[in-house]
Amino acid sequence: MSAIVYLILLYLSYLAVKRLVFSPIARFPGPKLAALTRWYELFYDAILPGRFNWQIDKLHEKYGPVVRINPEELHIQDSDYFDEFYERGAKCTRWDGTNGRFSGRGAPQAIPSTLDNELHRIRRAAINPLFSKRSIYDIEPMLHEKLELACEHLTRHAQDGTPINIVDVWAAMGADIITQYGWGKALDALKSEDCKQNLHGAILAAGRASQFFIQFISLQNVLRLIPFKWLKYIQPGQAGLIDYRESVAAHLPTLLPCGHPEYKDAKEDATPITRHNHPVVFSALLQSKLSEADKNTQRLAAEVGNLVGAGSETTAWGLSVGTYHIIANPRITHRLRQELMTLVPELPIPPTSSSAELSPAIPPLRVLERGPYLSACIKESLRHSLGVASRSPRVYEHDLRYRDWVIPAGTPVSMTYYDVCMDKRVFEQPERFWPERWLNEGEVEEDDAAKEIRQRGKALHNGEPLERYWVIFGKGDRNCLGLTLAMAELYLGLGTLFRKYDLELFETDESDVKMAHDFFVAAPKLDSKGVRVKLRELQG
Repeated sequence: MSAIVYLILLYLSYLAVKRLVFSPIARFPGPKLAALTRWYELFYDAILPGRFNWQIDKLHEKYGPVVRINPEELHIQDSDYFDEFYERGAKCTRWDGTNGRFSGRGAPQAIPSTLDNELHRIRRAAINPLFSKRSIYDIEPMLHEKLELACEHLTRHAQDGTPINIVDVWAAMGADIITQYGWGKALDALKSEDCKQNLHGAILAAGRASQFFIQFISLQNVLRLIPFKWLKYIQPGQAGLIDYRESVAAHLPTLLPCGHPEYKDAKEDATPITRHNHPVVFSALLQSKLSEADKNTQRLAAEVGNLVGAGSETTAWGLSVGTYHIIANPRITHRLRQELMTLVPELPIPPTSSSAELSPAIPPLRVLERGPYLSACIKESLRHSLGVASRSPRVYEHDLRYRDWVIPAGTPVSMTYYDVCMDKRVFEQPERFWPERWLNEGEVEEDDAAKEIRQRGKALHNGEPLERYWVIFGKGDRNCLGLTLAMAELYLGLGTLFRKYDLELFETDESDVKMAHDFFVAAPKLDSKGVRVKLRELQG
């Protein structure tokens, strides 16, 4: 027994000397405990939980713009360096040290988890056309359909005078849109009572658990082997997500080509691939020019599953944060409604496209996109809500130069969107919700107070326009795939909400939308009850 203890101590001593003395990044500043073990990160992210981002900020205050945050990884905090670090065509890959977040080793790889740049480019090219601007305009009737269902809930509560949690409404809409587009089978959360059967809570629970799985990736391999019905007992907070995965597993064979060995004819339709009047991402991938290996049904299921997780929560949270801040500031509400009344003088309105499927009760996307103040509100909503809250590591093939530092090739290096979006050196009073900071002079009519806010908020940093620091969807070759769909949902959602309803907050304050935890996506305080609002229908 003593020999085993001796060997363990010897190994730990060797590991400590290797990491603290002989590591290629041993000379970089940072706490010795972080350099010694990733359990330093585990404490802040999995135990506190989701607070490592704030600890990293404290380390930067103490050690400077480059900090060693674990045995392998460096973190840089410098908004002006973000573009260069994530530049398009850079010779770098993702770091596999964070790939255990949502899948274990050997799991089918979706686009975000693909390490090799060329393979990432090929896989992304197969799906890019479905998220082009033209494709999103083509599926606008489906977006209108989901938004109409959301408005039915809002109108009922407006008539009853009872509050509703708008987070549930936006989460249900986002989930129904991306599941319908991804699988051809909507979650139908919008058909549940007050939209409560959405994926919001389950995705936050999965994100919280992911902070633990980064450190213990082998546990993900074990969970992949557990049947769905048992998995719900192990991870009750993710039950909604697991239920949907189970329903998709049953639905997936109906989307396969007839000659596929796993094909299962859908009872209601003998040609399931052409059943919908819009593309289905899974079916489109099957018909793409991807290699047969990349058309493995498990990999494609992982691909679309990633879209569902990423495409529902981030957009829904952006809508929720924007809804809160616009209501909380009467000046912003008034300016936005004035613009919307000009863009959409009457509701219902006739369709403006040749497609008779566009809802006459929902303002068309092309009309709403012409609103500069609505656009500014959306930019500010996303700056406050973020998309991905966690850092995004890269590994460069060559030595990386940053100021006076030379970072050795092969070193994982990361930056964080939050650091840029809330940088006091870039954004005047970054914690304030100021749509005016994104406006140009003369773009909208403004009084002296609004002009002062615009001039203060639109300040240039080192001669660069403020838009350079709007990094919500990432930069470079791995920027967000679904940004056009997300923006369409934000324009339609906020534009319709504030054109159709007068709103007031109910037992809700800023702490219900302010990021307090990093669960991969931004999460507010753990006991938040959401963004609850009361509504009144506007006439005309």
